[in-house]
Amino acid sequence: MEIDFDLSQPRQKRLASSRAKTIAFDAGAETINDKTVITYRSAMKRYLHICAELGIKDWSAPETIVQVIQRCVEEGYAVQTIQTTVWATRHFLSDEQVDNTSTRMVRKALKNARIANRECGRRRHLALRINDVIALMETSQRMRSARGGASNYGLVTRAFFACLYAGGFRYNELRECTLEDIKIDRYRMTAKVLIRHRKNDQQGKGHQVFIADENFGDLKPVQRLLHYLEFTPPRQSTEPFFLLPVKFDTWDLTRALGREQIRKTLKQLLKHAGYDESKYGTHSLRRGLITDLAAMNMSPERIIAISGHNSSQSLPSYTMLDPESAAVKIA
Repeated sequence: MEIDFDLSQPRQKRLASSRAKTIAFDAGAETINDKTVITYRSAMKRYLHICAELGIKDWSAPETIVQVIQRCVEEGYAVQTIQTTVWATRHFLSDEQVDNTSTRMVRKALKNARIANRECGRRRHLALRINDVIALMETSQRMRSARGGASNYGLVTRAFFACLYAGGFRYNELRECTLEDIKIDRYRMTAKVLIRHRKNDQQGKGHQVFIADENFGDLKPVQRLLHYLEFTPPRQSTEPFFLLPVKFDTWDLTRALGREQIRKTLKQLLKHAGYDESKYGTHSLRRGLITDLAAMNMSPERIIAISGHNSSQSLPSYTMLDPESAAVKIA
């Protein structure tokens, strides 16, 4: 489904209205300032993409909101993120007479989301550390050999997962990178990755991460990126870096690797490698890098400079997940 929705302004211009201020207060903001509006826009984009994945066209229906809430719960979103998504739909889609986010079924879905969040501890996945990621790369290679040759899908996902771990990225940040956002030095085998927008970077200042192959042993993330680029056609610098494979040997130059494809591929690799796929997710690679850095006794300040966290207070939830795994050397 083609998404055609103008997020530049709310449907009803209510930035100065009492209703808009009420929404802002609900979200914990004192005023509906630019930061709050940017947050709502980001949440609204998430909402529309989930609607597209589900094939839903009636975005404002209460049933649609409930389905999006349920999908967010399934994907392990924090209840605060789910609530913000609902507030965003109220801000952009509801009119002055009808507010579908206040219906009984939506309130019940939010209540169930809070219960599910509480029961599973925000579904914190275990960490995939460097040895685990290397094992997944080897599994992908074996699966390729079993199929009788390389495919575009295997090339892009191996490069994506290696880079996802090496930079400690959130998967959605990395998949949105364009060709100009990832600069590779072929001689030093290093890469500079610019993340233009992070969930804790509401002003869009950007965050740059430096990756060097020598720091990651057999994983070789930069080499995997170069190998992937060899099989992709020339394209403009504003086109996606991680392209969507269309067929065995063709690419869609205008679309990035899909969210659902990333998650399904990781689950498939985990299953073939002998892991319990229910205990791991795309965030496991980010947790794995932070766990490995902490195991080296790297200072919290240096870790958050790499991970992009605002505060070191978030680190214990990453480093306590897999305390018995052997530490590996990451310079």
